[in-house]
Amino acid sequence: YMGYIAYKFEKSYEICVECLIEILDCSQETSISEAICVSRDVMRKYKGKSLDLLKKFTSDLCKMVVDPEAKCALLFILGEFNSKIKDSTSLIKSFVETFSEENDSVKCQILNAVVKNFVNKPDESEEIVKECLQKGGKETENPDVRDRAYIYWRLLENDPDLAKEMIMGEKPAFEYLEQSNITPELANDIIENMTNISAVYH
Repeated sequence: YMGYIAYKFEKSYEICVECLIEILDCSQETSISEAICVSRDVMRKYKGKSLDLLKKFTSDLCKMVVDPEAKCALLFILGEFNSKIKDSTSLIKSFVETFSEENDSVKCQILNAVVKNFVNKPDESEEIVKECLQKGGKETENPDVRDRAYIYWRLLENDPDLAKEMIMGEKPAFEYLEQSNITPELANDIIENMTNISAVYH
């Protein structure tokens, strides 16, 4: 809910960022995973205003993240804000090393993060981009992962400047869309039958 408040009310984002920093300092994997996902969206929403969060993305934090969605959020941050993170290459490298063990959505985000890092820091990340594209293109059976690896490979081979322009181009503004899967009629029905087991099954 803290994320929803931050998305909807700009005046609250500073307090929300402070709270996220405190949560990222704790040692509970579940709360850290949620905080990373919210941090990604807050940073997308407020861009330069929320970069204090980047100080918390360390190797120790990366080791604690197990949930695939949180890994994807973490990799998005490491890739998108790599120029603001001094040791982004080494942080991303730890994910490249476990590439074959990750699920497909995480593999796609590893590819994204590696390539974003490479176009900004080519000298220090040349080896990991080669390793990652090799693993993505030749050591995976998932067509989405494989195709993404080959597209990046060709793009970087043919025109590195164009690749940087495309990969690090301006992203659409983050918009929080409040959605409900429960119709008003169903909600009323559940409220009327709150003490019945049917409400739980709904």
